[in-house]
Amino acid sequence: MEDTLEILRALQQMAGDRLRLYPPASDSDLVRAEHVLDIRLPPSYAKLLTVTNGLDLDALQSAYICGAGPSRAKWEAVLLNQWLDCQPYHEIAAQWRAFQGVYAYERIMDRERGENIFRSDERQLIPFAHTYETWCFDHARQSPDGERHIVLWDHEQREAEDTYATFAEWFAHEVASYLGAG
Repeated sequence: MEDTLEILRALQQMAGDRLRLYPPASDSDLVRAEHVLDIRLPPSYAKLLTVTNGLDLDALQSAYICGAGPSRAKWEAVLLNQWLDCQPYHEIAAQWRAFQGVYAYERIMDRERGENIFRSDERQLIPFAHTYETWCFDHARQSPDGERHIVLWDHEQREAEDTYATFAEWFAHEVASYLGAG
């Protein structure tokens, strides 16, 4: 995780205005997000959130790493599973609610058309970041140290591609590459 913090510092110097940091997540923020998700957040991701409660990777906020807890979302919508209202928030539980809502609707539409175009089971995924696609923790695959595998969700193919073993590995490669440092 120290590598992640070092990379974050270097990226902040390099990216300047393109990289937006947030005040640190509190223990309460992390616990409340974990309660909604019904998982413990991976330690390397939780550690990042105690430094910056999410971050935007560009000035338009179109690429981001989700924060956690009520300070980053309309929490009533998260708690009541009002997934349409959760979509604009870059908070992990809100993004999970929105993600699950969208794909539950698409599965219904598939059933009505008599088809199944999903190549992977998105119900096991928890989106935590967006660059050019959606990056997710695989809820079903946790290592003994609490880290979760990272998959890239291809929304057009409706398929998850196993990509990284840990959040720290993903961060070191993908965030640096996205900002042009790697």
